[in-house]
Amino acid sequence: MREIVALGGLLHDIGKFVQRANWDEKRTHEEWGYDFLYSLKGINPLFEKLAYFAGYHHKDSLNVLKIDEVRLINSLWIVCEADNISASERVKEKPQFGNPLTSVFSSVNLGISSPKTVYYDLKKYDPNDFFYPTKEKPQITRKKYRDLYDDFREEFIKLVKSSLDFNKILALLEKYTTFIPSMMGEENDISLYDHLRTTSAIALCMYLYHKNELDKDIKDRILDRREKKYLLIGGDISGIQDFIYTISSKGALKYLRARSAYLELLTEDVVAEIVERLNLTRANVIYCGGGHFYILAPNTEEAKKAIEDIRTEVNKWLFEKFKGKLYLAIDYVELNGNNLTSLKVNNTSIWKCIGRKLKIAKNKKFLEILNDSHELIEEDYSTNSFACDVCRVYAPKLFKENDLEVCEMCKDLLRLGKDLPRIKAFVRWRSDEKLGKLYPSANLPFSVFYGIYEIEKNIQDIPKKALIFVKNSFGLEDLYSEYKTIPYFVSDYVVTNGYEIKNFDELSKEALGVEKIAVLKMDVDNLGRIFSEGLPEDKRSLSRYATLSRFMSHFFKNCIRLIAERDEQVVSLLKNLPKLADNGKRNLVVVYSGGDDLFIVGAWNDVFEIAFEIRKLFGEYVGWNPNLTISAGFAIFDPKYPLYRMAKITNDRLEKAKEEGEIKRIKTAEEIKVKDRIMLFERTKPAMKTHKQSYKWNEFEAIWNKYIPKICEYENGRCKLNVSRAILRKILEAREKYVQNPKGLKWHISLIYHLSRAKLIDVFGDLAKRDVDKVRSGEPQEIYFIDAPLRILDLAVRG
Repeated sequence: MREIVALGGLLHDIGKFVQRANWDEKRTHEEWGYDFLYSLKGINPLFEKLAYFAGYHHKDSLNVLKIDEVRLINSLWIVCEADNISASERVKEKPQFGNPLTSVFSSVNLGISSPKTVYYDLKKYDPNDFFYPTKEKPQITRKKYRDLYDDFREEFIKLVKSSLDFNKILALLEKYTTFIPSMMGEENDISLYDHLRTTSAIALCMYLYHKNELDKDIKDRILDRREKKYLLIGGDISGIQDFIYTISSKGALKYLRARSAYLELLTEDVVAEIVERLNLTRANVIYCGGGHFYILAPNTEEAKKAIEDIRTEVNKWLFEKFKGKLYLAIDYVELNGNNLTSLKVNNTSIWKCIGRKLKIAKNKKFLEILNDSHELIEEDYSTNSFACDVCRVYAPKLFKENDLEVCEMCKDLLRLGKDLPRIKAFVRWRSDEKLGKLYPSANLPFSVFYGIYEIEKNIQDIPKKALIFVKNSFGLEDLYSEYKTIPYFVSDYVVTNGYEIKNFDELSKEALGVEKIAVLKMDVDNLGRIFSEGLPEDKRSLSRYATLSRFMSHFFKNCIRLIAERDEQVVSLLKNLPKLADNGKRNLVVVYSGGDDLFIVGAWNDVFEIAFEIRKLFGEYVGWNPNLTISAGFAIFDPKYPLYRMAKITNDRLEKAKEEGEIKRIKTAEEIKVKDRIMLFERTKPAMKTHKQSYKWNEFEAIWNKYIPKICEYENGRCKLNVSRAILRKILEAREKYVQNPKGLKWHISLIYHLSRAKLIDVFGDLAKRDVDKVRSGEPQEIYFIDAPLRILDLAVRG
């Protein structure tokens, strides 16, 4: 019955898809859903019972249903209640055909400015597609629904003939129902897919909570929303920055990518273990990525014990392997139906509640293994006498890798890092000597992940009971028919030298002008507030948050890869952005991108350009909602510069950019910082708060587009100056005089003199203008903003 309840919740509203493909107002979506699933009983007899969940998941129909099987009736009430909790904002609506899915980003409003409503067309969801909403409502026709449904039905029937694999059905629904609105009223922004998966997750939790009493009439208990039946489990890895970036520069990029991938796999390993031990499904995983996860589970003693055991086991393993550098905080908050409906506990967001508990846990690292850790530390001092050339950790034995002596973990990560560009899937399995010889591996607390290169050729090596994480695919291809698969989306763009990832020296040699590399760090502004208060009170439902989280994740896990690859659809949107060369392939490496942030390194000019492309495309992706912005820190380095310093400087610039955002009062007693900025260089500045180190994105773009195209041109795809570099130095000297005395006249007189002599007043004349109103108010003159564009240009034309 557990499988039936999970699948019943997942398929309960499939009739909405069928109804719209065969539009008929006289028949309800319940009737359409029942008939669709019942027609498949010849393929698998379980569909006879599953049909009831599609046909009877509303109270009015359930109240008159006559069935003798008590467990089935209770299960139907469970899915009915889960359906109502998942879509807590549901209102009575008249079915109205033809409305598209409204972007969930249109609902986010922090008070900065009202967002415009934007829409998605009806189509399949493709992880390799850069989709974005439009202001114009697309026309949703019966033919569009019918064509989509016909493809779905064909794939669905083919799939269930093989087996009722929950994960594959979940993936198939994501592919076909992502852009279907869950309701047919005006401007519905909840994806049908997210409503289906959250209903399944809630229903399974309820089933596991009540499983020992399902033979009794427990309808009232099922519908009781005061009882704490649920756990919101949170996980958060600490020590990520030190683990990834505190390594030597030798072979750094391979290690960087490998360590970033390792943390993703670590998170997946722990999540898979929780799902397995608690008898959950992947639908219960609300979010997983970037060293964080959230899982919805039943509030049972068995579940709590399993969580505590997993927490102890994983942190004991991490302590032994990484000597305290990495720690996984795992905790939970207890929730009742009302909490899940309002997403609040005692008037506080459930996301804040779990965040606080995880913060407390991180402040008590390794408390759960305190007794054992004393022995581990003593053993460490007595046996570990060799320092690894990469991570600097002392180990009992080192291994020779090229010109490096490395510990066992770094040896494995080096192999993984070398082969990451070739890996098409990861196989989660126990330690296996044969697989270990054939494929690079990552040893994790509960399993080993093996990287597979060519699935078609290597599928016979994979054990039938293993779990395959298929990279950037739904894993629905025929060759996976006998295997359990999970889609594993990742921004894995790298540039290689034909064999492996280019190193810092190779990237710097590909740079324009000076042979330097650059680092870019970006993340979404005010993300905590977006999730805790960004949606209106009457729109805060679990299914809507699931849509918001998944669509945000798609941008960082999939779209960043497409931007780096210069996907045709992406390139068509990139106009009027700072540009230095007309090159083809990007010379950069996406070290990490997921959740709401990213870290990119590469040839300095490619990294500079992609920063502005990402910001532009993020704006398109969220419908240019002023409440959803992204900020960046950018820095240029010599390739020999210590990696940890690169990471720190870039992160400091990102934080500075955010700190310099403008305060806006949104309510009588509330304020919010409007960020949306990039910091490129440390700049000399006057002692005025209005003169900032960072730029607003549109501030920099405006200055760039106004002046740079006038003084440079492209020759053989590269930027070439058509004015002397001497005049650029004079402009920068005038800017320094302005910085020393913004209210004075020296900079103004000096600049006019030099521009006149060079006959460039018509090009740069506006820089020399002195706005008296700005002088009085303390606002910066245009001359203040010219330094970073000219410095960038100077770097590009050197050599």
